[in-house]
Amino acid sequence: GAAAAVVVEGETNVVGAAILSPREHSLRRKYEERNKLADELQQSLLDLKSDVEICQSLLLGGSQALVAYVKNMKAKKAQMEEELDQLRQMWDNHEREIADLEHSGECATAGDVGAVALEEARLVEEDEEVLGDFLEWTKKRVSYYS
Repeated sequence: GAAAAVVVEGETNVVGAAILSPREHSLRRKYEERNKLADELQQSLLDLKSDVEICQSLLLGGSQALVAYVKNMKAKKAQMEEELDQLRQMWDNHEREIADLEHSGECATAGDVGAVALEEARLVEEDEEVLGDFLEWTKKRVSYYS
């Protein structure tokens, strides 16, 4: 027959054809949260490993390695600034499109679309700020060892 859904906290507890009890649903949710956390921790570990490798190469490579690293960071910053400019242009285009749709009465969710685009632009700006801070830190290190 047809499977009935058990609703707990606004969520349906049906997985395939199996109906989950509230406890099973809670365990499944915890399992998914832990898997997500494990993925995030794995990425953090990879980032840390990368940072350690960079530091080791800088320490072992001397000033030439540090200069090359700073040049690489400047190139990355320039690339990110270019990407930010492109995103800002896209943002402006989307805002114009949204305004046109709002004026024509065809779009009821323009605010939602704008909020998503704004969040994406904010994340890019945060990445740019972090990269800029790291570049400044690297410059200070270069001047310290020069």
